[in-house]
Amino acid sequence: MRRWKQGWLTLGMLLALSTTWSPGPVIGPGGYLGAAGRGLLEMHFAKAGAYLMTLSLLVGGLLLSTEYFLPRLAVRVLTTPRVVWRRMRLAASISAAARTC
Repeated sequence: MRRWKQGWLTLGMLLALSTTWSPGPVIGPGGYLGAAGRGLLEMHFAKAGAYLMTLSLLVGGLLLSTEYFLPRLAVRVLTTPRVVWRRMRLAASISAAARTC
């Protein structure tokens, strides 16, 4: 094994072991930016408004990053009950036709 691979392996093992020594981040899982954003949102909006703003930004970011996935998913979710209803009506008409024969 090359020297640099041994170094990276040793560094990785040390980093994996060092995570148990740390009690965790002081600020929280979002880091300093997340804490600042939360404070800014709660300072200017009520709690419900902060949640709505965060949710709308999340959905907007997903729309920008996935391009056509979310609109297609929305269309599929909205049209699935209609397709299921048509299949149920077709099955009912087939069983009704079989009973009359």
